[in-house]
Amino acid sequence: MKKDLNIVVKNVFGEDIFDEKGQPLTARKVVGTALIVPPPNKIQEMSADDKYECWKLASRIELENGVPDLSAQDIVRIKELVGALFLPMVIGPVFELLDA
Repeated sequence: MKKDLNIVVKNVFGEDIFDEKGQPLTARKVVGTALIVPPPNKIQEMSADDKYECWKLASRIELENGVPDLSAQDIVRIKELVGALFLPMVIGPVFELLDA
């Protein structure tokens, strides 16, 4: 399924969420960060092949300019890592986008 990850993540009030540099936070940045910098507890559970698959998926998302064709397996992997790394205010909108 094609997913446009270039959308800006919004809070429950419909306002843009900003990153640490004051730039609007996109689903693309959230997903890319979760894939290439998973939380320490997840890294310990991941095999080298799992880590490589994350890198390949992050690379594909970038090569496709943030509008990748994601498989159900890709979405499960992304949701697991985003869910482990981010707070609910980021998880909610990103999961809604992935589930749409």
